[in-house]
Amino acid sequence: MYRSLNKGEWSEIYVACSLVFSGDLNIKNDGSYSIESISSVNGSYSVLLNGKDDVTIKLNLSDFTMKRSEFGQAAQAILNGIKSGAGGRRSFPIPKVEKFLKTSGILDIRPGSGSRSDISVSARNKYNGSSEEMTFSIKSLIGGRPTLLNVSEKSGIIFKIVGDMDEALAKSVNSPGGVKDRISSLRKNGLRLEYSEYRNKTFRDNLYMVDSRFPMIFAYSVAVYYSVRGGSLDSIINALGDPQNRDTEVCSVRDFSNFPVRYKFRELLMHAASGMTTTTVWKGEYDVSGGYIIVGGSGEIYCFPQNRLQEMKDFLLKNSCMDTPSTERHKFGYVYKSGNDYFITLMAQIRICIVKSQDRGTSRT
Repeated sequence: MYRSLNKGEWSEIYVACSLVFSGDLNIKNDGSYSIESISSVNGSYSVLLNGKDDVTIKLNLSDFTMKRSEFGQAAQAILNGIKSGAGGRRSFPIPKVEKFLKTSGILDIRPGSGSRSDISVSARNKYNGSSEEMTFSIKSLIGGRPTLLNVSEKSGIIFKIVGDMDEALAKSVNSPGGVKDRISSLRKNGLRLEYSEYRNKTFRDNLYMVDSRFPMIFAYSVAVYYSVRGGSLDSIINALGDPQNRDTEVCSVRDFSNFPVRYKFRELLMHAASGMTTTTVWKGEYDVSGGYIIVGGSGEIYCFPQNRLQEMKDFLLKNSCMDTPSTERHKFGYVYKSGNDYFITLMAQIRICIVKSQDRGTSRT
């Protein structure tokens, strides 16, 4: 029986094997750190690099050696396996690496439950000779777009519909179609959305950690998402910052130009990457000591240590998008009446989207 892992778990093994094979920790693609060891976050498994073809593996109380080239071959096989095996399945085997998994013990590098850190790297700075121990959280785009900010049924944002609405029009708006079709219908009928409240107080309070006005700004950004083509955060933020943009006509408040939308969204994305969710109280504590590794769709590795978090924020903003969750599962996207007024609940999750090689470690602001 072959081992079955999900895409994220396979990606953690892929990163570990790739780093062992390369021997370098590329910060902004400059190769400024020479890797001394790759370890599990609890220290039970380590691969020691000595700058030569062999590596020493420490697993519990045993030591043994392997060729670095074996890790490179495994990394390529895992990359190919994720691309071909991830479609539609939560977990899947990669038979070509089964022998390597058993021989190397590399599966022991995976973190325990509840840890945001996925891998520990000891590396020496090539310029000043200092040795640093860093832990990293890994997000992978191989075979799909990873979710940065997930949602639940309680994550909905409630909007009051402003304008001449009646039961017949509500029924017409709710006719078969997607959420964007319904928002388009509201706009065509001269109706606007006025932010009311969040279903979940915890989500709203977590957004308050970004800024006291950010819950409203985020709410209207979700409304605009359902008005624009595509879903890149860049296009949504551009629309919010332009009071003349027709895509913001859906909002009862039109002018957001006096609010640092772009800056605040960078903060939100960094919080989400560091542990903030929509359902658990966020105290602003980052539990990743080293930084973040993002695996591009072609297997390229983007490394952002803690001392370059501004680059990480810019990278996330440039490469993130909103996405529509299941309307039936999360019960949103339909006009309904409460008292004498009409409302609609919207929500959107945020994913890391396509990463281009030329953007590695950099971004426009």
